[in-house]
Amino acid sequence: MNELLKLESVSAGYGPVNVLSGVSFSVEKGAFAVVAGPNGSGKTTLVRALGNSIKITGGKISYMGRDIGDFSSKAYAREMTVVPQESKIIYDYSVEEYISMGRYPYTGFWGYLAKEDSEEIESVVLRCEIENLRNTPINNLSGGERQMVFLARALCQRTNILIMDEPLTYLDIKHQKLIMNILKMINGALGTTVILIAHELNPVLEYSSEIILLKDGKIFDKGAAEKVVTGEKLSRLYETDVRVESYKGRLIIY
Repeated sequence: MNELLKLESVSAGYGPVNVLSGVSFSVEKGAFAVVAGPNGSGKTTLVRALGNSIKITGGKISYMGRDIGDFSSKAYAREMTVVPQESKIIYDYSVEEYISMGRYPYTGFWGYLAKEDSEEIESVVLRCEIENLRNTPINNLSGGERQMVFLARALCQRTNILIMDEPLTYLDIKHQKLIMNILKMINGALGTTVILIAHELNPVLEYSSEIILLKDGKIFDKGAAEKVVTGEKLSRLYETDVRVESYKGRLIIY
């Protein structure tokens, strides 16, 4: 086992209220982990805790055996990229300017882009199929276009772990598949560990190596999809009738 990220009895929240309580799990290097659960189960709080943007109130989060609180923000940004569900962008950067910020952890004090930085940006723009948007002000984009740009900036960071909070929101089927295929590529070809927060499981199940289910801020279940994704378990998780069937080797939830 090559454990990359480990949570031990983690609690976290806002003010006096804990949203997560006693959460424990580990993610191995090269995994494609999907986190799911009903609204209010603590998924976004988990993302913020993993990204070190909120301080946990109990337990420990370790990256490669080291407490994440011991990293400087720039050093941690070289190891982990977090794409939040929503990003408020006040200044009207062009798409290319915004994507180039993903190279910040590697640039010098003045933030000058070297040749390899520019080559990385160009490669990512082409891979995400947004070359026609490069000069567009980011606040002029549709929700789906913005999501592709957020992914492109994350890919520019070239970190060991990529965490995305509900990246398929606002996307049509074509762009959902494009994002998932890009994530599959970097997971397989580059060995990037992916942690994806999913609002809906159907579009992501076939890509996952493990599923982590949250409910009321606690781990409900975790493991391989075949073990975790059953009608009985999902019905209890979402408190409604859920059915799961296998079709041509794929699990279908309805």
